[in-house]
Amino acid sequence: MLGDKRANLILLLILVSLLVYIPKINVTKAESKSIVVPDDFQTIQEAINNANEGDTVFVKSGTYDNQTLAINKKLSLVGEDPTTTILAGWEGRPPINSATIHLNANDVTISGFTFKVPGHWGIWGSGNRTKISGNILTHPKPINLFGSYNNITGNNITEFAFSEAIHLTGSFNTILKNNIEGGHNGIITEGSFNTISENDIKSTFYQINVDGNSNIIFKNNMRKEGAYAAIWFLALNSGSQNIVNWNYWGDYDGIDNDSDGIGDTPYIINAENQDPYPLIAPITVFDAGLWEWTQYYVDVISNSSVSDFSFNPEEGDLIRFIVNGENGTAGFCRVEIPKDLLYTEGNWIVLVDGNVITPTVNEDQNSSYLYFTYQQSSTLTKTVEIIGTVAIPEFPSWTILPLFATATLIVILVRKRLMRTRTSIS
Repeated sequence: MLGDKRANLILLLILVSLLVYIPKINVTKAESKSIVVPDDFQTIQEAINNANEGDTVFVKSGTYDNQTLAINKKLSLVGEDPTTTILAGWEGRPPINSATIHLNANDVTISGFTFKVPGHWGIWGSGNRTKISGNILTHPKPINLFGSYNNITGNNITEFAFSEAIHLTGSFNTILKNNIEGGHNGIITEGSFNTISENDIKSTFYQINVDGNSNIIFKNNMRKEGAYAAIWFLALNSGSQNIVNWNYWGDYDGIDNDSDGIGDTPYIINAENQDPYPLIAPITVFDAGLWEWTQYYVDVISNSSVSDFSFNPEEGDLIRFIVNGENGTAGFCRVEIPKDLLYTEGNWIVLVDGNVITPTVNEDQNSSYLYFTYQQSSTLTKTVEIIGTVAIPEFPSWTILPLFATATLIVILVRKRLMRTRTSIS
């Protein structure tokens, strides 16, 4: 009898420990070989030549002059820090049709560099599934690429004179979250099924040129400060066959009577085309993290500068960010929050620097939309906190059932072994 109680107690402790301690599940990927410049090779081109398919060439901080690099294999070229890892191009007149990086391969990644004048092209060539991200390009002709399924993300591009910041020829490409200022054309795409989203484009002659159909252009900030046209559709009748919406247009003069952050009248692009949902202020799309194998984003439309977004269920059922703007003027935010990420069973609480603000709330099946106003300050930042009652769980719910099943199986097996032991003893 005592043995049975002891066995049951042990089994109960095993079950409780399995259910209470839920380890985080990490997926381990095989690491490719890394080559370091200048530790392993003195020059970047030597490192590229000696790399195998899929390797990473890591370039330490420094200024690398007279660069005309050729990449003709699948690899990742990664700079230590984009502000201190500089590919300087040629001094004086560069070779004719030269490029700081010339691509002729698929599956190439380039990130973490500053590209500086006076080279001819910054990144030029052809390839599919190319990833160009997190670079600073102050170059006469920054990016010109032929191919499909390419991804140009999070680059800061300036001083590109009478050229275009990004020129992609191909289909199914993504141009996302790039900051573009100055020059002639911001973005040119020639092809179909391309996505242009979340880019901030200022002071260009033509901000986006589109030659093709079935392209999607949404959630971009097009300041149109002196620009000739925000969007120019090159092909005859191509505009009406592309999707253009949810963009901020610097010269939009409509109003927002219902306080949803969207203009009440369409933005007219030309006689045939319009943005039916023009934003009343610039939009910032924040990454709220990967939870239960789903990537979540929070959109903030605001006439303030918005930064330092944070969401962590361990800190509470809230999101937090910083705003600042022109001193003494009225600021506003319209925040879209996915319900699966954060919601409330009662009323939302909005705090601006600790002061309670009553928001206007709208909802649909998937999201909550909060609109609120406050006084701006250009000298002091303000902290915004939006508090709900239920945040997405820290641990994926789908992990509970397999662990419970495993614990149950262990209990059954241990009990059977104990039963056999008792039978053999008796």
